[in-house]
Amino acid sequence: MKIDVLFPAAVSRFHDLIGQDGANELFSKMGMPIVKGILQVVWKLPLSSLVFMIGLILSGIVLPQLGLKAPDLPEGADAQKVSLYFGAGSLLFGIALALLAGAIRGTFLTRWLSLSAMMWVAYAVNNVIEGAIFSTFSATSSPGMMLYTGLSLLPPSLAQAAIIAALFRPHRVDRVAGKTFADMNWTQRLWRLAAAWLAFPVIYYLFGLVVYPFVEDFYVLGQFDLVIPSLSELLPVQFLRSALFLVVSLPIVMLWVRSRASFVLRLGFALFIFVGGFSMLTSYWFAWELRLYHALEILADELVYALVLGLLFLPTGSPGDQTAKSSDPVAVH
Repeated sequence: MKIDVLFPAAVSRFHDLIGQDGANELFSKMGMPIVKGILQVVWKLPLSSLVFMIGLILSGIVLPQLGLKAPDLPEGADAQKVSLYFGAGSLLFGIALALLAGAIRGTFLTRWLSLSAMMWVAYAVNNVIEGAIFSTFSATSSPGMMLYTGLSLLPPSLAQAAIIAALFRPHRVDRVAGKTFADMNWTQRLWRLAAAWLAFPVIYYLFGLVVYPFVEDFYVLGQFDLVIPSLSELLPVQFLRSALFLVVSLPIVMLWVRSRASFVLRLGFALFIFVGGFSMLTSYWFAWELRLYHALEILADELVYALVLGLLFLPTGSPGDQTAKSSDPVAVH
């Protein structure tokens, strides 16, 4: 496909301005890579979204056969609308996974399992745990309901992560100076792990204090099935969530081939989508103020948390960009 076929009028005008030879050279260097890149992504993300929805449907068929009952939808939610929002919103899962997949090395199996664990734990397990103390949703009202909710999201997570791991790979490796996590001794590793585990509850609590005055009424009045947990309920859950986030983030750290700045932005955005961005988008029956303030809170939480992980576990130094060779396990396929 040539760019002059796609945009004949624009190309003709451009030829008039800089000449035929100049235009041909410019388009060969800039036009086609951009168009090619867009076309490659355009079909990959919807495909991953389709696979996610198929996995979700299969879960809804299989789990009741195993004796697990599906929870009721929250008050004010419509099943058809929820499905539409999930379908559209799952594109965000694809983007989040693709950002991570484009920056981690390894075999397909290693990358697939790392991405699957990140998505399923940060989205499904995490939200089930936190929903149990912050709401009276049917999905988290009993151990059986929590089990159904968590398991129902496992097949779609595995399926979408598999598609993304197969279709998105790093196109370059950033070499940086300094010790990686694998190079550190046990003392260096342990204090960093402890610091990372303690960091998330602190970050969560501080940004929560900032946002709480804007959303307090929703919880005090019990709107949208929301409740305020006691501090004795809140703290253990946040330390548990922190441990889970750390466990699924470490494989990403170990496989990372890009710069520290890239790690902070990519992992921060991915965690934002998994932890709450997707939920705030798809919970259309919530008040827009509640969704907006919590989305901003979660975005800040996850970017700062990703920064902490980057400072603790990734080496320092000036990255030297290197294009990955096709024989390299991180090369583009």
